[in-house]
Amino acid sequence: MELQENILTFPPESFELPHLVVVGNGTAGVACINEILRYPPKFRITVFGDRTRGTRKTPDDATLPPLAWYQEKGIGLRLGIRIIDVDPETRTVTGEDGSLTEYDALLLATGSTPTVPAIPGAETGGVHVLRSAAGIAGVLKHARPGLRTAVFGGGLLAIEAARALQREGCEVTVIHQADHLLERQLDTAGGSYLIRRMERLGMRVLLDQHAPAILGNRHVESIQLRGGFPDTGRLAADLAVIAADILPDAELGRGAGLQVNHGIVVSDFMETSQSDIFAAGECAEHQGVCYSAGESLAEQARVLAATITGNRGPVYRGSLEESKLTIMDTEVFSAGDFGEAAAGAGIDAEAVRYENSSQGIYRKLVLSGGKLKGVVLVGDASGSHRYMDWLRTGVNLGGLWRQLLFPDTGWIAPAVKKADETELIRR
Repeated sequence: MELQENILTFPPESFELPHLVVVGNGTAGVACINEILRYPPKFRITVFGDRTRGTRKTPDDATLPPLAWYQEKGIGLRLGIRIIDVDPETRTVTGEDGSLTEYDALLLATGSTPTVPAIPGAETGGVHVLRSAAGIAGVLKHARPGLRTAVFGGGLLAIEAARALQREGCEVTVIHQADHLLERQLDTAGGSYLIRRMERLGMRVLLDQHAPAILGNRHVESIQLRGGFPDTGRLAADLAVIAADILPDAELGRGAGLQVNHGIVVSDFMETSQSDIFAAGECAEHQGVCYSAGESLAEQARVLAATITGNRGPVYRGSLEESKLTIMDTEVFSAGDFGEAAAGAGIDAEAVRYENSSQGIYRKLVLSGGKLKGVVLVGDASGSHRYMDWLRTGVNLGGLWRQLLFPDTGWIAPAVKKADETELIRR
């Protein structure tokens, strides 16, 4: 095998095997290949990666194998070639360079991609688009005390940018189209506690803004809001920041006619709606959920490898993921199914909550059949390790009522009526 112009070619004997094409040379693609190689040889494998070696570094680079690994395993590698089309009828993929590659089986491991929301006026001067946290430093070069700044977005990147600008003395308003912040990490009530923290720091948060627009001649002057703020519906602004959201990269699947919702829909065997096409990692959606890389990826890779090599049997049932962050100097932890619908999912399902508005502490547990199904902690993440143990083991918590909300201490707050005081709520 030789490396020429970022292409590793096969040894001749491998052409006797069916051809597996892997689109995506990231952690998902490599994890799946590693699992596939545990079985007797089934395929000759070609991997396509967008980037060549030595280009801009990404978090993936620290975990990817060296070129010698591909050579040792007899894997064909095509770097710097983006796949732009998949044709399930002819079983071919088309590269941006015009190349056409046939496959017997196809694995889409395209990950996720930063997606910038379409906001009218985004091309106006004074508008900055953030695709990663690394870009915040560039925005801060324009910051100064009193600068009226609008930040579009309600995810981690937007909130991190808002906090950085606020620290520089800017007047910051966060504008978000959803009804609460951090939809992936928090429920509505948890999001409201984060907003209170932001407001105490002097920021303003405007939610349910579905159609804002940036106004200005050559430079941003104001933001057109969705009615009612202020009387004119406009927010004065000197600087605007649009924070990209991270979404599953499912475009190849959509173009190929596969079933796609948020991500490429896969079965319990990691198959897409086309039997010879598979998907794994952040681009895949299983039972309505797109998982980030981590433990979920290892579980998906094991199931996919068994299925694709003809050892069908293991099934993927979904993964338990956790988020543990510090946002606005506030601890945030969440895991499992904690959404608004979760507490009403069954006859015996219930939500147990503790709220302390003055200290900015919020805790919510969702239980069903005496077992913990989801948890959200804001302002105090103590006990998170024990919650994860309970989620993983499925232990019955019926006898631990007094320890549920503060499992490390066994303490239970007194139930009181005033909303601004310490309160324990069971519904």
